[in-house]
Amino acid sequence: MRLQPLVIWDSFKRFRHTYRNYLSVIYHMTKNQSLINVTFRDGYSTLLPNRIASIATFFEPMQIGSENLVSTLMANQVYYENKLLTLSGIIEAGDIGFIFGRKGYNWLKVENRVVFDVGASIGDSSVFFALKNAQKVIALEPFPKIYTYLNTNIEANNLHGVVIPIMAGYGTGEPVRIEPEKNRRASVLLNDEGTGIIINTYNFKQLFETFNVDSAVLKMDCEGCEYNIIQEDNNTIAKFEQIMMEFHFGDRGIVKKLKEAGFQVESRKYFGGTGGMIRAIRV
Repeated sequence: MRLQPLVIWDSFKRFRHTYRNYLSVIYHMTKNQSLINVTFRDGYSTLLPNRIASIATFFEPMQIGSENLVSTLMANQVYYENKLLTLSGIIEAGDIGFIFGRKGYNWLKVENRVVFDVGASIGDSSVFFALKNAQKVIALEPFPKIYTYLNTNIEANNLHGVVIPIMAGYGTGEPVRIEPEKNRRASVLLNDEGTGIIINTYNFKQLFETFNVDSAVLKMDCEGCEYNIIQEDNNTIAKFEQIMMEFHFGDRGIVKKLKEAGFQVESRKYFGGTGGMIRAIRV
């Protein structure tokens, strides 16, 4: 996949801020080297898995010490507001750098509200919303291996009953078949593969009815499934107070649909590419 210019520049700044040998780290990452020698700005040097080397750049190593940061990440843990969280699966999936390092979902006001977390992945965003005192988080993740991490992380962080895991995707409401043995991450589109296990999908009308919810906050990052929202009726969409979603192939009618449903919408495209982020608030 071609990296988008804004993503490249943002990554460059993060790596330069974190590592003394940032050019070497970036070079070896672009070569997909599995283990990379890194030297943090405080002088600590070590060998890190490729993905951990990237995740570390979203945090401030000087706040807790780079060696401490590395040891927590390597243990599938992260500090958030002086609380040590366990998040299994961070190498395979999830986005803890954006969620806990950059605090990318802080814009959503989730306190005492129900959150629909569509594309919950390993549960990192669901845990974040729970820590922000969400009343309940309905976490949809369709891929079995990633869903196992979601369950594990709910239990590890004592969030049973607050985060409700659902092995399902967002779509038309019709089931699909997938091959669970395929080596996949959560960052792929859920498509009907014709064979394998049955995975249910929900549309938003079904979700509101199934969980007896009248109002909710929506976070959506599901690698293309977001375009199904265009087929939802406006009254259903209007049950969301706030929406934050990533789009992957242009906003393709999503902005228009949200405005028709009564939202004030901000859409920011990633420079040079087709992806971006939508933030919407009901007015």
